Amino acid sequence: MTTHACASPAAIAAVRAWVDAAAVGGPPAGGLDPAVLFTVGVELAGVDVDGLDRAGLDVVVEQARRGRAFFDHLDVHVARRASTLAAEGRSESADGVLADHGRRSSREAQAAAGRATVCTAMPEFETALGAAAVSSGHVDAVATATRTLTEEQRDRVAAYAAELVDTAASTSVEEFSRHVRHLIRDVTADEAVTRLEAQKRQNRFRHRVDRDTGLHHFGLTLDPENAARVLVAHRAHLATVCQRDGNSLRPWDELSAEAAVELITTSRASHPRVPDVQVLIDYDTLLHGLYERSVCETDDGDHLPVATVRRLCCEARIVPTVMNGAGETLDVGRDQRVANRAQRRALRAMHRTCGVAECTVLFEHCQIHHVIAWERHGPTDLDNLIPLCSRHHHLVHEGGWTLVLHAHRRITLTRPDGVVHFDGVTTDRQPPRPPDPCQRRRRRQPAA
Repeated sequence: MTTHACASPAAIAAVRAWVDAAAVGGPPAGGLDPAVLFTVGVELAGVDVDGLDRAGLDVVVEQARRGRAFFDHLDVHVARRASTLAAEGRSESADGVLADHGRRSSREAQAAAGRATVCTAMPEFETALGAAAVSSGHVDAVATATRTLTEEQRDRVAAYAAELVDTAASTSVEEFSRHVRHLIRDVTADEAVTRLEAQKRQNRFRHRVDRDTGLHHFGLTLDPENAARVLVAHRAHLATVCQRDGNSLRPWDELSAEAAVELITTSRASHPRVPDVQVLIDYDTLLHGLYERSVCETDDGDHLPVATVRRLCCEARIVPTVMNGAGETLDVGRDQRVANRAQRRALRAMHRTCGVAECTVLFEHCQIHHVIAWERHGPTDLDNLIPLCSRHHHLVHEGGWTLVLHAHRRITLTRPDGVVHFDGVTTDRQPPRPPDPCQRRRRRQPAA
């Protein structure tokens, strides 16, 4: 049983003095400004959210974001102080303090403690978090991406802190996560093969039994190369399972588990036709190695060393998709109703996820949508195809939303009331472009 001690009168008085001092003289050292809470409280007090229009919701969400940023910033200070006390033997770990008295799950507490680590190494993020210029999700993206790096590699990434904060302030968490992964790939390029081998040494298979429910839990931790093989085999067999009679109404998770069991245990799956594993790489990277805008990854976006991809290209089970290289004919016009295999590969090379901006539904869970409907003589050509998740597909077909696909994969998505919801490019892989010949051997350098 956990015992919670009440705060002493002295502690309460100290907190009140902190608030009062901030109200008179501005934020104290460390940047925490309690006046933010007062401002947010005034803005939100008595708001009837159920009666707001769309613009009113934006105001409420913006104010809530500012209040949330204050508490996320406060967590950083709490975690840092708890770590200091723990080192002196006067407290449990930072995540223990945050989980215990903060009534949070262990995962939430560990994430908050991880933010403190990032903010200590990159004070620019702490300042931006306190100013609500970035969210806790942006800081978490850095913490997650750098968790397995060596201390020396983290120092190299920290040299880009100012650039990372600027990017985080103008992009979604998902976009920023991809940016961080690309940056880490660039600054650790020389150790890429070594890192992959280190990841392979961390491959694990785990099993435990929940004694309360009797259910067995399996966990599989894999490096990107082996994960790509497992995922593509599972997806292919899952598609077969889903097509069986009686399975259309069964839960997706149940069918996914059934496919995994069959792959491991049944004789039918013991020697299956090995499905294609798609690896994406642009031509210049394949020939000359990494440069700033290289594409070299699995179709799920996991970065691979160029040397590994060159090896995989020799295996019949690997389909290398060389961006801008000669390949199969992709535009089949009106002769074919659905996208063929080559077109799906090409679309997946451009879209990891649903083609609507910031939607995170993976490509394999999307349907290929004809922007100009087949019934209205729309061709089955790449310029008329885009992956959409079930929700956005429904919005476009039944929800009255309008989607227009322009040149260079730019889309305009318009709500039923005529307001443009989004206008821009939604391919979520940075397109390759010919590198500067002098750049091919020049490593990315942080801004001065």
